Amino acid sequence: MGKYYRTEIKTGVISGQYERLMENEAAVLDPYFTGDNLNTMLEIGPGMGVFSALMHKKYQPVLHLIEGGGSDAAPDPQITVGWKDKAPVPCADIEALQSFLFENGIINFEILELLPDWTYRLIKDDKPALDTVDLADAWPTVKYDLIVSLRSWCWHYDADLYLDFVAGRSIPYHTLLLVDVRRDHGQPEKLFQHFNLVKEIQTGRDEWKMARLLMRAK
Repeated sequence: MGKYYRTEIKTGVISGQYERLMENEAAVLDPYFTGDNLNTMLEIGPGMGVFSALMHKKYQPVLHLIEGGGSDAAPDPQITVGWKDKAPVPCADIEALQSFLFENGIINFEILELLPDWTYRLIKDDKPALDTVDLADAWPTVKYDLIVSLRSWCWHYDADLYLDFVAGRSIPYHTLLLVDVRRDHGQPEKLFQHFNLVKEIQTGRDEWKMARLLMRAK
């Protein structure tokens, strides 16, 4: 799927294996969607965009993504989870994310970039970044069929960070949320205020401290 991949150098996972892993993780959604009912998708923390690209290949939804802008400093190759050819790049690299999507024929997407000062700016396809916006004002009329965040939103941050935004962009009894959430500090309970559990998905990784939940909006 192009020369950009997010991978895990510490465990020796190469790009082809990572793509197959993402295919398996995306396949859990197959029973719930067809090309007719997955029209809009939001991914929080897409990294290089492999999961979103695979979903787009199957269903062609309009893609909206929320990602941090990364650092200008050279990434540490021992901790980075992004690669361009043989060179490490930051996981939250907006340029790499855009390039990956374009190289895989995806042109209808928008990125809400989280800036270092915790403000946001909206980037549409390859157009220059627009003025900064408040999170609450991003995509105000859009409702999502699917919202995904794997090892990002509820893994690195408190669920409160995006919970109101996600709940407000969900369609009751329709929107599916696929999310990795820490089991401690009441994080799952916060999600249960707005979503019902469909199933817990076994990943075989860090399950003692993290749950992968498939949920549906109340």
